Amino acid sequence: MKKFVCALLCMLALTAPCALAQPFGEEMSETCNDGCLQSVLHYPTTPDETLNRALSELIQTFRDQMEELAGDCDEELIKQLLDSGVEPMSYFTLNYTESRLGERYVSYVFEASSFPMGAAHPTAQYVSLNFDVQNDRKLSLSDLFQGDYLPTLREQARIALKNQMGEAAFNELDAEWFEQGLNQEGAFETFSLSDEGLTLQFQQYQLGPYAIGSPKITIPFGELSGILQDWVTE
Repeated sequence: MKKFVCALLCMLALTAPCALAQPFGEEMSETCNDGCLQSVLHYPTTPDETLNRALSELIQTFRDQMEELAGDCDEELIKQLLDSGVEPMSYFTLNYTESRLGERYVSYVFEASSFPMGAAHPTAQYVSLNFDVQNDRKLSLSDLFQGDYLPTLREQARIALKNQMGEAAFNELDAEWFEQGLNQEGAFETFSLSDEGLTLQFQQYQLGPYAIGSPKITIPFGELSGILQDWVTE
């Protein structure tokens, strides 16, 4: 009976209304049970109108991904999963972390985790939003640096990753895969700022296979002296 009800809900795409976003301090939460998809979204809001607008636009891109996942409700796959004793359900979760550099700069890093129906494991995507509160504008990575900064940044990333992973594990990585990940366009686009330094978040499969996860490193600003703009360390 339970299998029949689940299959019927998915096949007919009957939807339960998503819960209205509820404020918790500066955090909003949304939950949704939409046919074959269960989702939970956590995201921040702020009094700053420009920042809040940028956050809203970014959150909407995650909602679009969620809706696309909800549309992947294949009847044949549902039947196969039910016959195998597997629940025919997809999952989508959005979480975030917040950090600050002094009182002027705020960073958000979002983790969107999706687990499509029938997949072997979940996948994660990381997106950052960095904002200069004083000047009311978004920050890109190039705003932080001067001159040809990428060679130095890549070298410091290699050092930090090797220290974090340990020499033995680092040496076992596929060198070509690793270097392509460090040299690809937008290799460091997911970043955040804090008093501890510059944090770089890499994507799944960017530097190696699924088994190494999504590496995250923090490079102290002192290691980037000479290429940082003066205001970063003021």
